[in-house]
Amino acid sequence: MVHQLARTELYELVWSEPMTKLAKRFGISDVGLAKACRRACIPVPERGYWAKSRHGKKVQRQPLPPARSPGQETIVIEPPEPKPLLPKLELPPEVQHQVEQESAPEHRIQVAKTLSNPHPIIGAWLEQDRQSSRRWGASDLNWPRKYAKPIEKRRLRILSTLFKALEKRGFKPTVDTRYVYEASVNQGHEQIEFTLSERQRQLRVELTKEEKKDRYNLGREWKQVREATGELIFRIRSLQYSSAQSEWRDRPDHLLEDQLNAIVAGFIVAGEVLRRQRLERQEETLRYAEAERERWKQEELRRKETERVQELFQCVNAWRQAAEIRAYVQAVRAMSETSRCDINGGNLEQWVSWALAQADRLNPIVAMEPLGEGQRAATSETGRL
Repeated sequence: MVHQLARTELYELVWSEPMTKLAKRFGISDVGLAKACRRACIPVPERGYWAKSRHGKKVQRQPLPPARSPGQETIVIEPPEPKPLLPKLELPPEVQHQVEQESAPEHRIQVAKTLSNPHPIIGAWLEQDRQSSRRWGASDLNWPRKYAKPIEKRRLRILSTLFKALEKRGFKPTVDTRYVYEASVNQGHEQIEFTLSERQRQLRVELTKEEKKDRYNLGREWKQVREATGELIFRIRSLQYSSAQSEWRDRPDHLLEDQLNAIVAGFIVAGEVLRRQRLERQEETLRYAEAERERWKQEELRRKETERVQELFQCVNAWRQAAEIRAYVQAVRAMSETSRCDINGGNLEQWVSWALAQADRLNPIVAMEPLGEGQRAATSETGRL
């Protein structure tokens, strides 16, 4: 929907509520709304204006300056066109059957409350972290530093249970040799990458007096900080450009522990998606190779044709030179019959033989071998084709 406002009307709106809320009413981002205000020379509240206002601090509204041109008196705000939806993913019957099986009660995946029997990958992570703790002088009785937080213990329990369930379904969890604490899942030729991490929330915090004195914070009132939320998010990174679900997160009434079957179904879908993409890439590679072969073939034909044309020009020039030599010899003979001429020391016939031999050597027609009857017939048929 296109919105048309007077300049004064938009000015009153941007100073009556935060840009983030106002932009949603117009169906655009706060950045897009700020750009529209700049184009119309409309001042907007500075950073921290609304926070100061909520805390009762004194704030000042900037006055609306005159418009620079008559075209600025009316502002047109048009939301961007929505991005095209990804095509719906259709699965083969056997893959669809595997996905549907994950909804069956008998296939429900349950996460243990303790990590008493971890998957070998999880066990290796724990052992590596214990060794790291010993190197730093930590007690053997201490929990490894990396996994001391409750959120990390919970993360390991989910991954251990998930790896065991995936192995029962034909998947193979693997560890990155470069980064020992990162893993992925293989299904046949496909490698499915994923992440399981704690969600971070960005907050704006007012700078302290000491922080404001720092030369890097001159003119700033706030800073961005990240705050742990205690919520886990599972993402299948390999599915980010597909219409299939690729993200699962903690909900107040539905934790990730209760969504492992849906995640396994996501891995099944991811395997099929990656298989299709791999086959499409292979077909594209074959098409490109075939196109390259055809291009080189045509290039070779053009090169050979160019060489034939150049050879033809050379033969024509040689034939012309041979004809000119014969004409010159005849002219010399005719002149010798009417007047005395001195050529090659007076031996005219010897010179004539040598000159005609040179003409024969240059003449490409003389150098050609005569065709037999069979060759002549074949040439004739080729010419008709």
